[in-house]
Amino acid sequence: MKWRAAWADEVNLFLEQKGLDERIDHLSFAEQGKDEQPTVHEGVAARALEDKGFVSDRCELNRQIRRDNALLRELKDEMKKLFMAVQNTIPALAKAFEKLRARMIVMSYQIIHSRRFAKRAQSDLSEIRPLLRKYDRIVSEMKERITDRQTLLTQREALTSFQFSARKRIDQDLTKLTEELEELQYYKNDIQMQFGKHNAKEMKEVRTWINNRETELKKAKDSHAKYSALLDSALSDYRKLERQVKDADPQMLADARLAIRAEEEQKVISALQQGYGHAYDPDAMQAAKDNIFNLLEDKEIDVQHQPTSPSQRQRKKHEQRQKEKSEGHSR
Repeated sequence: MKWRAAWADEVNLFLEQKGLDERIDHLSFAEQGKDEQPTVHEGVAARALEDKGFVSDRCELNRQIRRDNALLRELKDEMKKLFMAVQNTIPALAKAFEKLRARMIVMSYQIIHSRRFAKRAQSDLSEIRPLLRKYDRIVSEMKERITDRQTLLTQREALTSFQFSARKRIDQDLTKLTEELEELQYYKNDIQMQFGKHNAKEMKEVRTWINNRETELKKAKDSHAKYSALLDSALSDYRKLERQVKDADPQMLADARLAIRAEEEQKVISALQQGYGHAYDPDAMQAAKDNIFNLLEDKEIDVQHQPTSPSQRQRKKHEQRQKEKSEGHSR
């Protein structure tokens, strides 16, 4: 820790001498009291892959972390202003409720997204780890057989030409070891082919991939935990707001909230679409809305909205495609 602090001091001194405003901190985000996630080290190989037009998992993870951090900063700013801005008027109260609800949808989306990413990463690892362990076991057994064979060859060379029975026994053991080595080599090559690799050197790439995937899995789990905690806190704020406005006309407040709900939800969708790009998932968005609908228990407010199951959403998509196709024929 001391050398990191000294290094940070030296860098900051250099930046100050150059007249630059930037400064660095040797402490981790957690030690600095920040909720934001730190990015992972990308490395030369990952950047080179991106320069060639491919998508690097580590670079993509960093882009996702930066999007998450940007949304997190926006969420915290909005929630900080929330109670300060509320005045005892129906439109202001409606706006406060709907803004908080919209932010909770964002948090729910982040939870769903990180959970699904973690599930995919866990699935990848659960499939690849056993295969790599089997490969390592085969390599270890091959090394043992090679050592045993070398021992037998040394013993054979030490025999005299008249030790027929001992020579025959060693030859039989050598034949058996050779057959075992050939079988192990076959299994080793088969596993390498499954990974798309040709030799032990290329198999190191698999280990690097596993290490990277494990890092990504941890980040996804951290993101899930962070947004789950934020959602719990937001729900507490929502209930507090409900208690503050218990004397307000419930029907007028419900009408005012529904009047601006679609607009607030569209802002959320636009922000997530911009942040996630092609990775934005409308199904995850619908699931997030359903989750908040059930969490807030605002059925008496949003009578038009009912949570939809995946099968119902699939049917709606099919009906929409059929409608579009029919309209196309009619034109």
